Amino acid sequence: MARHVSPTWSIASPLIRTWREIAPAGRTITLPAGVQLYAQEEISRNFYLIEKGAIQATYYHPDGAVLVLEIMGPGSLFGEGSAFDMQPRQITAETLSQVRAIEFNADEVAQAMGSDPRIGLTLIRIMSSKQRSLIPKLAMTAKRSHEASLLNLLLRFVSYGELSIQLTHAQMAEIIGASRITVTRTLARLRRDGLVVPGNGVVTVVSRRRLADRLDQLP
Repeated sequence: MARHVSPTWSIASPLIRTWREIAPAGRTITLPAGVQLYAQEEISRNFYLIEKGAIQATYYHPDGAVLVLEIMGPGSLFGEGSAFDMQPRQITAETLSQVRAIEFNADEVAQAMGSDPRIGLTLIRIMSSKQRSLIPKLAMTAKRSHEASLLNLLLRFVSYGELSIQLTHAQMAEIIGASRITVTRTLARLRRDGLVVPGNGVVTVVSRRRLADRLDQLP
């Protein structure tokens, strides 16, 4: 059975509720864990909204490096950029658990915009929300230490209201570009300092303020 994981990103629920109310119905699809929804470099007019489960967005660099960009959970709308501009996909999207999603077609959505401009406005707001989410990720790369990157990642979850984070050390390592051992040692150090409580595949943040203070003190 696939293990539950905490998503690193989703869209504010009011925006998604509005989208569901006014966008074309789309097509519901169900996928098992461990399959690709789409691959990097593919071209498609379809994009997706997750209703249940989690999907990992991964970038495969030509030199062989692998970068996990996001783990997307319910309320995540994704793939719309390449669906509308008809450019190759920049990531591979793979299911981490059984997923139920709604598949939208960019041509059908564009046609619906003609009769209801709210659809286009809501899509712009969703894409703006996604752009704003880039700032914490850029902050992870601005701080050079792995501890700073891990603190930034944990603070992203806290900003979503999640104090208990269900990600393996390996998944955290893939997201911040570190080794699993480095993440394990860093979490042990944060535990000794009373900032987190790790255990049974869950990391619980004790205090957002103390995490932020720790990050500010790092060189």
